Amino acid sequence: MVVVSPWTRGGVVDSTVYDHTSVIRLLEKRFGVAEPNISPWRRAITGDLTNLFDFSGQDPVWPALPDTSGNRQKVTDTGKLPAPTVPKPQAFPQQPRGTRTARPVPYHLQVKAGSARACSPWTSPTPAGRAR
Repeated sequence: MVVVSPWTRGGVVDSTVYDHTSVIRLLEKRFGVAEPNISPWRRAITGDLTNLFDFSGQDPVWPALPDTSGNRQKVTDTGKLPAPTVPKPQAFPQQPRGTRTARPVPYHLQVKAGSARACSPWTSPTPAGRAR
């Protein structure tokens, strides 16, 4: 999911699980309304999108935007370029090294070595089946 908002800044990764009810839950939290048709299980598993926004009220530092005055001519000039060719030899793309800034997730990974029973390795601060 890509979020574009005046209350977000790029370059941050959020690995929280979201789905179609996350937008409704954000509206619930923001405006104090209740949506009874979201199951307690879904509330326990998915986030409400509040991790994505910064409502602290601090004046954001706006990034410097590039000069776009010559873009129209660049678009016109691309029609004169030769057709692209397939590179040889073919190679898989490489992932860039390093890490990106990430937001904390509300899940705790728990691994039980030697356990023969099937169990979910993910736990949530709110047990499944209970509303937050």
